[in-house]
Amino acid sequence: MLFKIVVTVLFFSLLFSDSYAEDIGIMGENKGGVPNPEDPSPQDFDVISYDVYLDLSEAPSPVMSGLSRVSLSWTQDNPDALFYFHLQDLAVDSLFFDGQAADFALLGNPEDGTSVFAVERVGASTFSAVDIYYSGTMTDEVGAGSWGGVHSESQYLYAMGVGFLNNYVSTTRHWLACYDHPSDKALFRINVVIPKEYEFVSNGLEISRNETEASKTISWEHNYPMSSYLAMFAIGPYQEIKLEAFAEKNYDISIYSPDHLIQKSKTAFAKLPDMLAFFDSIFVPFPFERMGYVLTKIGAMEHQTMVSFPASLVANSPASTRTESVIAHETAHQWFGNMVTCLDFRDAWLNEGFAVFCDALYTEHKYGKDAYYEFLKSKSNIYIKTNSVSDGVEPLYNFDREKASNYPQTIYNKGGLVLAMLREKLGDEVFFNSIKSYLNKHKYGNATSLDLANAFLNNIGNEKKEELVTFFDMWVFGKGWLWLDVEIFPKIGDNGETEIIINQSQDESWGFESDLNLTLEYRTTGNEWKEINFKLNEEIKLTIEDEISENNKSIRIVFGENSLVLAEIKNIVNYSPVKYDNIELLIYPNPANNKLIIATEQGISGSVRVYDINGHEVINQYLNYKKEINISSLNSGTYILNAKINGTIINETFQIKR
Repeated sequence: MLFKIVVTVLFFSLLFSDSYAEDIGIMGENKGGVPNPEDPSPQDFDVISYDVYLDLSEAPSPVMSGLSRVSLSWTQDNPDALFYFHLQDLAVDSLFFDGQAADFALLGNPEDGTSVFAVERVGASTFSAVDIYYSGTMTDEVGAGSWGGVHSESQYLYAMGVGFLNNYVSTTRHWLACYDHPSDKALFRINVVIPKEYEFVSNGLEISRNETEASKTISWEHNYPMSSYLAMFAIGPYQEIKLEAFAEKNYDISIYSPDHLIQKSKTAFAKLPDMLAFFDSIFVPFPFERMGYVLTKIGAMEHQTMVSFPASLVANSPASTRTESVIAHETAHQWFGNMVTCLDFRDAWLNEGFAVFCDALYTEHKYGKDAYYEFLKSKSNIYIKTNSVSDGVEPLYNFDREKASNYPQTIYNKGGLVLAMLREKLGDEVFFNSIKSYLNKHKYGNATSLDLANAFLNNIGNEKKEELVTFFDMWVFGKGWLWLDVEIFPKIGDNGETEIIINQSQDESWGFESDLNLTLEYRTTGNEWKEINFKLNEEIKLTIEDEISENNKSIRIVFGENSLVLAEIKNIVNYSPVKYDNIELLIYPNPANNKLIIATEQGISGSVRVYDINGHEVINQYLNYKKEINISSLNSGTYILNAKINGTIINETFQIKR
């Protein structure tokens, strides 16, 4: 809970400055050291651009040779500084530093994802150029469920920018010698030689091509800063489908599809211009020169300006809501993940949670608010019932990659829900103004969870700041969700009220929510569903005039306006009144712990005896209007309650469980 302690003390003066970010581990302790995917790894250099030359003339074979020309600036006056670059399963043939042959060394540890090549700085120039010549056979990540790296298939050769199961996350290093860390953004120009019968696509726009009888030489250029894991290429029998941008926007919308899927691709991506128009209207204008999609076997992956999209979705269900949903998700990444990128992979939820939330927003835009809530409800159910089991119960920030994978479903579904809860908490005006502030401040750069929190803190009054800090502490930096235990105490007699007691019973370390509204729906004995709304607290007592059905499924959480909380009803106890000839009473809880309570419509007078299952008397007392029986001295087990209450003999069985 250090986040809350630090921020509570500091937000009125120096909100989330870098120095305090260091105190809570956001900036890391690795300055100038070997880069780590779970650390921002600030270095003495900043890569300005990559000018890449790839000989892929044997495609779709993954055999290649290449030159990566890295232009960089030195940000510190440190003559001992090192430039780091990554390369996976390919050989470095030679290296030149500012035109002179230079040595390089392999540092770090493959076992923890820090394996990297290092080059010593030469001279005192502020700018340097490092030329890396390399060659070999490009690979994908090793292991079951391979995703990242380079895939070679019949007629296709393409790269995917991240892996789910490796320990280094970013997999552009499988085809490009680069500083493969999300914190360092650069410009990219990629020049390739490919067989004449194929086409080549990459990030940005094609700027030149030259064809011979046997080959094509094609260059693509992207003039906006990009993290290396968002770089890509795809080679195959592609044709370009051009869509018209809305409102005469000055960027291209292109779909690259094999010939046999042209018509289905037009169907699948028909709503793409509308998606761009919608996100453009509620966030900031589309940030790049192109919105492109290319069909590949594996996908979807939000490479900047050129999303790799699964051909199977287009082939099998081009008009489905599932296909529409995936396109909305990947399109939203151009803002969240690409224009503003997580500083390191501990904050990957800033990419994926926002994409899920934007999918929900587009659902609302197209199909209405009820569809929005249904979408979020389904994500809540999936997270609680499935993701929390497969991933373990993890926080959004700094989840356990080794246990939960590089991209656990938690950061998608819980991340989207947490943003929806924040929208509900703050209201649309404050929420969307804060998001615009976040995007504008970090445009073409990197951000952390603290940066997002800061954007909201700067858009609300001081009286609300501590509540927001608590929200981030619980839902972003903490883990889990709300467990609700519900006890229903029915009316006794004709004049009483039904009492509902709701307790938050999750582990204390998960936190307790006290500033969100929740609506419960209950079913009456007349089989009519009614709603009751309240503000959450650790324990809530509600009273209603209706009688609730004795079915234990007669209480449920409503996802809707003024009720959007990641919560689960863990237990429901619906007590049934005990009826005798001239008295009606409740005996609860059952099972009991330290006390047993007897309640009637009138006062209570009489005596009570408790027997164990062997018939031994263990309690004998007068009630004298006292409703509670102290059973704290008794062991767990089954007991018999024998009482004379208001002149009526009562015999009931109850249990003690501890």
